[in-house]
Amino acid sequence: MKTHPHDTGLRDEAANIASYLGSLAMRNGRLAEARARYTEQVDDLTANRAAELDNAQWKSEWPDARLFLVEAQAETGDVADARRGAADATTLSEML
Repeated sequence: MKTHPHDTGLRDEAANIASYLGSLAMRNGRLAEARARYTEQVDDLTANRAAELDNAQWKSEWPDARLFLVEAQAETGDVADARRGAADATTLSEML
């Protein structure tokens, strides 16, 4: 990513990898790692959405990624952030 910071396709691949690693961490009870990986995924997809506002793929992937992060936030006791994240994901999903 450092050599191609504006490559949305590469950033999407990085987001997919972060999601996979987050899922592995969740399954193994490593909640802090899962939360960090899902945060990375959401950040990458947020950057893609900002770079290409009309791209349907970024719009549709972001709510799902946000809900993965919501689960990790709830599991680590951060209920307020989890609620806000769920509301954000729901709002965007309803607009699609």
